[in-house]
Amino acid sequence: METTITVHGREGYSALVKSIVDGQPVDLSGASIYFEVPGAKLRLRLPVDPVDATSLRLTLTRAQVETLPSVPSPFAIIDETGLPKVIERGTIVRTGYKGEPK
Repeated sequence: METTITVHGREGYSALVKSIVDGQPVDLSGASIYFEVPGAKLRLRLPVDPVDATSLRLTLTRAQVETLPSVPSPFAIIDETGLPKVIERGTIVRTGYKGEPK
C-alpha cells in the first residue's frame, strides 16, 4: 500500500517517522534516512525527533511546500545507512494556493 501525503500550499508539514518490527519499536536515531521528492528537487535528511529519541521527524517548511508541483508527485523515504534502500514510497499532493495571500 502506498502512502499519500496531502499538504496545503500555505502550510508546512511535520510527521513522526517510526519503525516497528514484531510489535517493538526500532531505534532509528543512528540511521541515515532521507525524504525525496524528485519532481521538486527536494532531498532532506530526517533528524531525530526531539521528543521520541528512537524516531525521526519529517518537517517541510512552508517554503519547501511551495516548491512542490501542483500535480500529485511521487516521493520516497530512503535508508542510506548501508546500501540505499527505499523503505516507503507514495504520493505527495500540494493543495490550495501557495505563498502569501495577495
